[in-house]
Amino acid sequence: MAVGGINFLSVIFAALVINKTGRRSLMNIGSTLILLVLIAFCVISFVEEDHSDYLQYLVLGYCAVYGFSLGAVMWLYVAEILPDKMMSVAFMFNWFAGFAVAEGFPYMNKYWDQGYVFGIFAFFALVSVIFVSLYVPETKGKSDG
Repeated sequence: MAVGGINFLSVIFAALVINKTGRRSLMNIGSTLILLVLIAFCVISFVEEDHSDYLQYLVLGYCAVYGFSLGAVMWLYVAEILPDKMMSVAFMFNWFAGFAVAEGFPYMNKYWDQGYVFGIFAFFALVSVIFVSLYVPETKGKSDG
């Protein structure tokens, strides 16, 4: 229930600020905060013996950050930068990547220490920060034509 509520509120927040802050800014903020949350996941998994309470709050924080940034912005951003025929390919890739993470996490967590698993995710979040910073153009206020 809490995750759904946080997701709902964070998407509402994104809808209110996306035209003021810009898509690239929200993606940069979100990627950076996701990286920090995943680093915290990683560190706490290695340092704390009983870390379930901490991870519970970090999951809620991750959901909030993802909801107002990458989760909400990507749907609008892809529609703004890609032609109609390519949007379905991009959305299919997005769903496939989400499926791969959701299906792969339990197996990774079973065979590797949880800290290492979150470290892998943190690495990809760092790649996201760098990619958004260097290659993602801002589309705020730009028309399709």
